[in-house]
Amino acid sequence: MKEKGLYDEDEVELELNLKEEFKEKNFYKHGVVYLNEQVKNKNESVKSFADLGVKKRNIEYKITSGYGQDKAIFHEKDFEMQSQVALHTQEVTLAKIEPHIIKNVLAKSGFFTFANIKKYFPHVESVNEFISSKDYLAGLAINFTGLEEDLKNISNKQKLEALIKLLAQIESEIKGNTTEYKGTSEFKPFAIDEKFFDKVLKLNKNSERVNGQEEFLTDKKWYVFNANYGTSEEKKFVKMISTQMDKLSKEYEEIYLMRNELHVKIYNFKDGQAFAPDFILFMKQKDGQAVTYQIFIEPKGAHLKETDRWKEEFLQEIKERFKDKIIKFSSSRNYKITGVPFYNNEEENEFKEALYSSIT
Repeated sequence: MKEKGLYDEDEVELELNLKEEFKEKNFYKHGVVYLNEQVKNKNESVKSFADLGVKKRNIEYKITSGYGQDKAIFHEKDFEMQSQVALHTQEVTLAKIEPHIIKNVLAKSGFFTFANIKKYFPHVESVNEFISSKDYLAGLAINFTGLEEDLKNISNKQKLEALIKLLAQIESEIKGNTTEYKGTSEFKPFAIDEKFFDKVLKLNKNSERVNGQEEFLTDKKWYVFNANYGTSEEKKFVKMISTQMDKLSKEYEEIYLMRNELHVKIYNFKDGQAFAPDFILFMKQKDGQAVTYQIFIEPKGAHLKETDRWKEEFLQEIKERFKDKIIKFSSSRNYKITGVPFYNNEEENEFKEALYSSIT
């Protein structure tokens, strides 16, 4: 196999197994993990340009002056005369531009077909509405700049050219502000014993991940796998959580830290981008409503924090959306979903503060 290039001599296979003791727990057999889904973005909530982030700033269109066209405008004297004449700016709303001119530009664009308009703005019922509604084109304007005489007689050709420029800008903003997919706001329950299972990982034998912390984790009943084949930052996180167990155990039971080796994914609300948080921490309140907290956690080295900033923002958005929401799964179990900022060993105290604030 090595000769055929099917075997990498630097690759090792490592078993990531759920602890047998955990497999016998009721939490594993009957518990759930809440996840959202990736769906096609149908723009149901978009009812105006503003909803899609299309700015209502005016575009500029400079009219090439007709001054002296019936004179000798190319003469040096006339050129000097033109340069000394003050230019003026006149705002013209699209509501004042003849609809047939706008329709002509829409037809020429190739992008603004009615099918495409309907795709991005599903509540628009006709091209006429797209043109005449102030939520769409009629709410925009063009700043024409030129000599006073030119502004009194803006030609259809000039209007058409200005509209082409405006629609190109709108097209660019629409494409830049919309996505093909999104993550659903609703999180649904999935059986833990179907999502988390034994895996064989293939890693480079020289990787820091090969050290799985097995000896440290053997007697940690709250850690459900036999190993943590994570980065050095992820291993530091697990050790930090270990130091918090006495404190957490005073108020919570069924505390389980799940290592997520692509067992589950969640999807960014804005664009549906997939994200597999490195860990999910479950904890059930001993008193009160016996709420089980499900906390998404992502350790991240300082050199990667900025690159993956969107993930941290997503975790924060999860926290904000679900901060006042308790999900009733059954008569005896309620869930609360939340996220916390990235864990980084150099900012460990800040992370602990964020963790405890997320469960209060």
